[in-house]
Amino acid sequence: MEGLEVAAEGDVMAVGEKRAPDSKSKVRNTSEPGEGMENYIPLSLPESAYSAIMILPLCSHLGRTPCKRIWIFAQVFGCHFCNVVFQGMFLGYVFDMYAEQEEAIGTCGGRVTNDTLRGLCILVYMAYCIADLAETFKMGVYINAFPKAAKWEKLLLVENEEGEFEYASGMPRWYKFYCYSVVLFPKFCIAGALAGYGTGFVVNTEENADLVLNALALTFILEIDELMYDYFMTFQMQEIVSEQIPSIHLKADTMQSMNKHYGMFVKAGVLIAATMTTYYSYCPQSAGED
Repeated sequence: MEGLEVAAEGDVMAVGEKRAPDSKSKVRNTSEPGEGMENYIPLSLPESAYSAIMILPLCSHLGRTPCKRIWIFAQVFGCHFCNVVFQGMFLGYVFDMYAEQEEAIGTCGGRVTNDTLRGLCILVYMAYCIADLAETFKMGVYINAFPKAAKWEKLLLVENEEGEFEYASGMPRWYKFYCYSVVLFPKFCIAGALAGYGTGFVVNTEENADLVLNALALTFILEIDELMYDYFMTFQMQEIVSEQIPSIHLKADTMQSMNKHYGMFVKAGVLIAATMTTYYSYCPQSAGED
């Protein structure tokens, strides 16, 4: 695999390659979707600039020479830096617009917009923000579960008995700290800030149409990292992040079992609580009253 090294060369299969069926075998093994997953939880990284900046520096075959690798990694770091700066600048502008609108037309736009539509817009917007926060948390769990190493190691994969690739190398402690502090912490802060005062921007209008437009306008800030990934990352980089990086299986425990059975109810409760909290924070009952 270009960009990655695979241990045990005899077990390598290129991404997208199909193995010829064994003509001697007349009995095929069958399984149901989800079979065996009650014993583990699969974790994977999303296709974004945040995932790329954590994984690509470990790949020693992206460039043919050390100078070319340094140049490639510099571009990846530059992409991550620009992504964080752009998202941060948009956050600043959103806060300024929210403060100006509140001063001009009052809290919650004077509550002249439709109450039901306002609540629906906040509900959908908060779901988007919470989903991004949850994605950040899962990425942190992925890095925490990544095999440990005493020193820096190039990324290696090995094929296990089930025919799936898993990591044969690890991350040193300092590299995991880099992932938490330089990559995941800014991502968490951006989503948290949008969930915090972004709702004030959404509801601070006197027109129903602007409620929907404001909610849609803010969600694109959380998608800038995906835009940077799709536009700037090369095909080889995207292939590594999207196809060649294996999932990490966490052993299922009691909490994860409860999440499987009751997770949707819990998530619905969290979303409703977050929606009501932000709704009445930015649209108190007294808003719009003389």
